[in-house]
Amino acid sequence: MNNIIFIIPTINSEKYIVQLKNYLEKYKANYFFFIDRKTSDNTYSVLKNSTDNVDYFDNNEIFLENNLEQIYSKFANYYIFRLDDDEIPTPNLILNLKKYINNKKKIFGIRRYEAFIYDNKEYISGPLSCFRSIIYRANRQIGNNVKKMSFLETFSERRGIQYRFYYNQNLKFIKILHSPGIEFSKKEVFKLPYSDGYLIHLNLLFRSIQERMKKVERYDYVYSGGGSLNQFLYVPEFYLKENKEILKFFINKFPIFLNDYLKTIKF
Repeated sequence: MNNIIFIIPTINSEKYIVQLKNYLEKYKANYFFFIDRKTSDNTYSVLKNSTDNVDYFDNNEIFLENNLEQIYSKFANYYIFRLDDDEIPTPNLILNLKKYINNKKKIFGIRRYEAFIYDNKEYISGPLSCFRSIIYRANRQIGNNVKKMSFLETFSERRGIQYRFYYNQNLKFIKILHSPGIEFSKKEVFKLPYSDGYLIHLNLLFRSIQERMKKVERYDYVYSGGGSLNQFLYVPEFYLKENKEILKFFINKFPIFLNDYLKTIKF
């Protein structure tokens, strides 16, 4: 996997960033961390104490997608996997990425699922981008006593694909919030099957409701409704109070590798 590298841009993540580094090392993944120079905590120093694969980047924009060309310039001709600092790839995803080297496709889509705790129980949901539509479907089905769909039937081919893995050569960068940050056509895309691994998003575990509401405000600042129109994605707790039945559609137990990872993090 020498020509595959996980690129992790981050800011103010000293409480958990070393644990992410250790996780990637455990599964023998190459990585490089880029620290936003505006970070106000010790993210850089805690990483630098245990790896040389770290550097600053100058983020003069409001959102990350405007900075990808600067970040990727260090790794021309690599297969890049852009990883958020509050995500982890499943162990089999790290292993299976090498299957797609030299594939004729330009960009690869990875499914992402959300981990959260509600009423002191662990849940992994499908992609939150389709959370609302699933609620509507679930309410209709529950009301009609329709048999519950399985996790894979519900989510495996639905929205929530993250276009994060690509070969860094002749990329055309686009500066659009919540985009892959590069331009591509549908015919250039291959979506990895669920069986080859997926991402788990830990935003709902790592950040308080207050912190997530601030994120909604920041997105609204970038463009009108950028956060509030999708508020459900960031504070689903508000909606679950009225729709607890939706929890029946989610996996009700964290996988062992995720629990092992979370045990290493102390907040």
